[in-house]
Amino acid sequence: LSLGFDLVIGHQWEIIANLDILPHGIVLFKGNNAPQIKAMAMAKAAGHLVASIEEEAYAVADEEILLLGYAEGFDSFCDLHLTQGPFQHEAVSKRYPDMTECLVMTGNPRRDLLESPFSRPILDEGRRLKENRGAYLLVNTNCGTVNNREGDALWCHDLYCRMGFRRRDDPVDLEDFLDNCDWERLNLKSITAFVRDLANQLDGTRIVVRPHPIERAELWRDAFRSLDNVDVEPG
Repeated sequence: LSLGFDLVIGHQWEIIANLDILPHGIVLFKGNNAPQIKAMAMAKAAGHLVASIEEEAYAVADEEILLLGYAEGFDSFCDLHLTQGPFQHEAVSKRYPDMTECLVMTGNPRRDLLESPFSRPILDEGRRLKENRGAYLLVNTNCGTVNNREGDALWCHDLYCRMGFRRRDDPVDLEDFLDNCDWERLNLKSITAFVRDLANQLDGTRIVVRPHPIERAELWRDAFRSLDNVDVEPG
């Protein structure tokens, strides 16, 4: 804005639906999966330049997992990719050597949101919870493959394939997916046992369980319904 550019911020699908009538400029995408690549192609066809980040890369420390987020066509339609640090920068450079000059290391918005003044709403929400419940212990969960609010694990596998995260008819990839499902089920049972044990030991402390937004909160509510000092607060 300080350089005199116009800025449009909005729901990504509304922006994508109107690419052909928006003034020519730079469209910034928050990911590089198959649906995003399709939208990048639409942006290029409408006369825009394309930039992208990989928002989900913040918590990823494995190169193979990281690169699953980059679908076919990324190097054809992305003009500028903003990487969060040396690890991601080097991994993307190795996969797409012809894009080296199109990669710029900038950090990650998720990290920026932890700094003032962006962190103020988060801290305010924490204070509100403390005022309403007193001292509390927060437990975050993320078992979205086996406890998805939209469908079962097979539905998730189909979704991951459509997004480019998984490969259909690949027995090795399917075995890896099923192993991940087994791990999530074990994780779900372990978290349930952990919270129940804590609830019995910490009578004076409330426990707030926050399921990932993609999860079915009802499963966690059913698991802790009998515990008066456990609240389930969906994300």
